[in-house]
Amino acid sequence: MDSTEHDALDRLFSDVEPTLRKKDAAALIGVSPQTLQRLIDSEKIPAYRPAGQWVLLSEDVKEYMRTTQNRS
Repeated sequence: MDSTEHDALDRLFSDVEPTLRKKDAAALIGVSPQTLQRLIDSEKIPAYRPAGQWVLLSEDVKEYMRTTQNRS
């Protein structure tokens, strides 16, 4: 990833809370909540389920986006 793409992700996440609900993380990644659940189930993106609600760390979402950007 070049520095322009890196900067764009940093700008995208500049106002994002440190933790995200599943639907908010899915919207950032650009997938449906069902697709995000499949990514979680296959351990491609970490998620936590305290008290029955899925929570993702925004840094994990950003890292996932960095590593998958521009893949076909």
